[in-house]
Amino acid sequence: MKYFVRFLICAGIVLTLACRSELPKITRVQVNPQNANVESPTGHVAFTAVGMFENDKSRILTASDGIDWSTSDRAIASINERTGQATCVTAGTVAVTVRVPEGVRLAIKEAPQHTSDDVTGMTNLLCLGGPQD
Repeated sequence: MKYFVRFLICAGIVLTLACRSELPKITRVQVNPQNANVESPTGHVAFTAVGMFENDKSRILTASDGIDWSTSDRAIASINERTGQATCVTAGTVAVTVRVPEGVRLAIKEAPQHTSDDVTGMTNLLCLGGPQD
């Protein structure tokens, strides 16, 4: 019986410590490359998102983190919402934005919870005019 009581006490201590050790939360997002220039039409660029966390560490964010990519004008450039692969359609400049759920942690522990406190990163994509006929 005394071993069972010791076991319960140890188990309680372990659970208490485990619950307190939350992983650092994301604080900002950096989009790379910054200010990309691509030929249009059909020029491509792959954007990446790097999450910066409360403990000053960082990691590349992926679709499994629940990120969403968008451009300010799909008539100029489209983007794959999950991968960040952008394609210029015509000449012009667009803002490229990635939205990251606030619930993303330094290590993927579970699916992030989408909240209204999402973190975003932004850069510009300049789609240059193609050769003139």
